[in-house]
Amino acid sequence: MASEELIVGLDLGGTKLAAALFARRDGGAIEFLRALDDIHYDGIFGNGSRKLSAEAKSELIADAMGRAVEELTDGRGRPAAVGVASAGFVERGFIVEAWNTGMKNFPLRSEVEKRAGAPAFLFKDSWAPAFAVNPDQPAIIFSIGTGFGGVSCEPGPSIKILSYSARKRILWIPMLYCNDDPGYAISFSVEQSAEMIKRGVEKAAAAGARISPEPGERDFEKWASALKDTAKARKRLSPSWLELSVAKGLAREAAGRIRPGEVFADVPGAAIMPGIAYHWLTGDELPPEKIDAKLKDGDPAARTAFFIQAEFIGHILFRMQKERMEFRLPRARLVYGTGSGYNAATHDALCRPIIESMSRQCEENDVPCSGVEDVRLLCKPDGAATTLSCYGAARGAALGVAMD
Repeated sequence: MASEELIVGLDLGGTKLAAALFARRDGGAIEFLRALDDIHYDGIFGNGSRKLSAEAKSELIADAMGRAVEELTDGRGRPAAVGVASAGFVERGFIVEAWNTGMKNFPLRSEVEKRAGAPAFLFKDSWAPAFAVNPDQPAIIFSIGTGFGGVSCEPGPSIKILSYSARKRILWIPMLYCNDDPGYAISFSVEQSAEMIKRGVEKAAAAGARISPEPGERDFEKWASALKDTAKARKRLSPSWLELSVAKGLAREAAGRIRPGEVFADVPGAAIMPGIAYHWLTGDELPPEKIDAKLKDGDPAARTAFFIQAEFIGHILFRMQKERMEFRLPRARLVYGTGSGYNAATHDALCRPIIESMSRQCEENDVPCSGVEDVRLLCKPDGAATTLSCYGAARGAALGVAMD
């Protein structure tokens, strides 16, 4: 085993750093060897994290990654490559900004290379699953977690749609914060949200999940306003008209996709959304895992909450399919779902209504969607005791996929 090529995968997620070691096999395949216990940010930053600057937090995270690589490869020599998946905005080897970690304008790829003594590859966390699945047909992969992540990919794997400015170079604009990156700046008005919520409730009722008392138009409007209030509190509203007009001069294609003061897909596309909808329907506030348990028990309010979320996600996927057409790419024929909010417990509830919603909206807007029959649950390989993003980042590194 001493001559094997070692690949390290690192996943800088919403609350923790996951780290795992893999062995590279023929053709870029990797085999899981071992993983470290999750390293939570409070353990990296200590008790005084609120007083730390973005630069200090970034250095501490890079140091933690260096130590993780060293511990994983102890006695085996240096790794052949390190793959890093990170939340936040990733551009040309930099973490431009990551709200969950506090990192900002930090050259994470080169800093990991220094500490690991090996080539490093830095990916947006929502891109990493594309390397894990390696689809044989054009595909859309989405992730429901702290926010919504989405990526269009081709067989290979190859990711051809990123965030482009009017000058055709990758550009990040702080005021265009959105669900994944400015290329997927999908947002919902109050009126559109009310319609999505109404459709979700009606579809749930048609599927046998009737709730009492049955909501009316006033309820849908009230809940849509509450969704906007939630997004505002979480700082997930699109920019003002003035900010947006300035942004259009810098990144016309990205800014042109959204309207001012709307709810970004990060809220209705996140794992918290069924809990928000369940609260509207029942008045009870429950964490995601308890909503999942009620769903398993057939609770009609829980089922309805997931039908509501499916309408929003169906719209996002329709927009991603539409974007493929705009970039003259073949239509996606496969859709994969993953993340803490799209799992074995929620797959059955979300799969069909998501595809029905996506297909209906594609048909209404003359966007080809034939061939997409279901959402495939994307899981890490059996026996890989780590995160899917960690596995995907390691495989991307093993394949030598560069995102510049």
